Amino acid sequence: MVGSVHGKMKVGLIKIGKQSIVRGYPEIPIKDKARRVSGKFSKDKVAFFSINHKGVKTIVQVKEVNFGGGIVGLRFGLGKRKRIGSFWARQMGSEELAQHGFEKNTWCLSHRLIYSAFRGYGLGRIGFRLVEELIKQKGGKTIVMWIRQKDALNGALAVGYKVDPVQGESRLKSILGLKTDAPLPSSEKIRELLRSSPAVGDEFYQILVKRVLNNKKF
Repeated sequence: MVGSVHGKMKVGLIKIGKQSIVRGYPEIPIKDKARRVSGKFSKDKVAFFSINHKGVKTIVQVKEVNFGGGIVGLRFGLGKRKRIGSFWARQMGSEELAQHGFEKNTWCLSHRLIYSAFRGYGLGRIGFRLVEELIKQKGGKTIVMWIRQKDALNGALAVGYKVDPVQGESRLKSILGLKTDAPLPSSEKIRELLRSSPAVGDEFYQILVKRVLNNKKF
């Protein structure tokens, strides 16, 4: 680990080799999770968050990536060259909207990744919220995602996404072992079942979730 200084706070630059996707998140104490240090994202297009990574106060920079057109993105990093994650979303075209029955100004959150060594610190939740801000700035009203992993579905439900009744509800009931005519449980109960049921595999056929955006700022 190489140390550098950001203001009065030590920044740990962790060497990140070839990343592999590891399912499941470690149990991180609340006191070690991400807290905003500086930067108002809607104004500066960059914000800094502090985490306590393996006993070292570490600054994570979250920066807007300007793709242009109907694409928005975020890059998570430790300094300029140490990337630890990224999010990006695209505005859906008229043909795609019609195909799925989505309303105008719907965006698809196509990519979301926090490297395994930095999961469990709340950085994913920050990514969801900040990419929402970028989408709202572009006039977006709704975000959709097709999800195929248990952990991803758990995370999406935790930040306010809802299972689509047409392209997700029946599949999720089957995964959870629920009767087709039974009402879908609350998001909190679904998350509990995802975590506790041994019958739910890490991956499954994709489920559509949606989030209607509000006017609150992160």
